[in-house]
Amino acid sequence: MSQNTPNPVDFCNVSSLLSNDERALQQRMATFVNEKIIPIAASSFDDGVFPREIITDLAKEGVFDCTGLNNVAYGLICQELERGDTGIRTFVSVQNSLVTQPIAEFGSDAQ
Repeated sequence: MSQNTPNPVDFCNVSSLLSNDERALQQRMATFVNEKIIPIAASSFDDGVFPREIITDLAKEGVFDCTGLNNVAYGLICQELERGDTGIRTFVSVQNSLVTQPIAEFGSDAQ
């Protein structure tokens, strides 16, 4: 892609503002989405089912333990997941917003 041709995924060239760690995270998540989510997204949608088998893979990628990440890193994870499937991105966002984050902030060690 030439320098003057906009990237359809990063139209505003936000990636040029990212740290090396953030770019590495984005690339890791892009690979995950390309390999694990995109191949099942259409059939899951057509069948009207949530692909529960992806939950273990998402957990291995650490997307349910975003408490130590900054907002940019979490946004990059969500952006890549959204690129693959909005339902999966929503699932991750809800788990983090309504479960993981509140337990991390307000829960006890036992929780």
